[in-house]
Amino acid sequence: MNESNLIETTDETFELDVLERSRSVPVVVDFWADWCQPCRALAPLLEQMAEEFAGRVMVAKANTDQCQQAATEFGVSGIPALFGVIDGAIIDGLQGAVSETVLRMFFRRIVAADEFQAAKRMEDSDPAAALKIYQQMLDDDPEDLPAKIGVGRASLASGDVAAATKILEELESRGFLDPDAEQLKSRLTLAAEVPAGDLQELQQQLVADPGNVSLKIEVARKQAAAGNFQTALDLALEVVESTKGDERDHARLLMIDIFRSLPDDSPLTGEYRRKLASALY
Repeated sequence: MNESNLIETTDETFELDVLERSRSVPVVVDFWADWCQPCRALAPLLEQMAEEFAGRVMVAKANTDQCQQAATEFGVSGIPALFGVIDGAIIDGLQGAVSETVLRMFFRRIVAADEFQAAKRMEDSDPAAALKIYQQMLDDDPEDLPAKIGVGRASLASGDVAAATKILEELESRGFLDPDAEQLKSRLTLAAEVPAGDLQELQQQLVADPGNVSLKIEVARKQAAAGNFQTALDLALEVVESTKGDERDHARLLMIDIFRSLPDDSPLTGEYRRKLASALY
């Protein structure tokens, strides 16, 4: 066994061994004890998985006698208990003595979750690479809904509106849309409403004519369609704060459309909802 694939952790080192390490590689934490016979039965299988998934998953052995605080924080109610941790957050779990097949499936889910998050981070910077990961996930499981929505987002980010629209139509055929699919729909709406003209050219026109409110809204909408949401929100907010009437309402509605395009926990959503409310009231 390569020592780097499997480590022993304690309460004193748990944050570094598990939480911090999980920001660079997924970690499977095994809560166990010497007196636990199922834990002993699971141990050789975990060693096998640590070797099999070396470089993709780290295994951290957490003896509950030495990790009482960590066990409490993770809500351990029985052992053996396994938790998959990515970016400092628990994303999956497994309890009890399980078969090699079940354990391998658990590790594969952890790897898939890590690949999904990596693809999501790349959607704006490298949509082609994100799309490749999502497509591979769909090849493995054609019913993988998050991957399918990811294909839609990455397609839209790469400028393939038709492919993103096709994905959305497939999702809508189920009769309802999940929150992530609703966000995809909102982004497609922004893309469909984008005004004509080159963004750089429109920006140059705005620099020459900064008081042109209609042009400012056009640039904001173009920025939103390109995924530059903060820039778009700043421009739209300027309009809301400085004008009245229809143009102000157009800018307000654009901001709301952008909020719908962002995850519910996006820091931008919270920050700019407060700014919009302050500007309006």
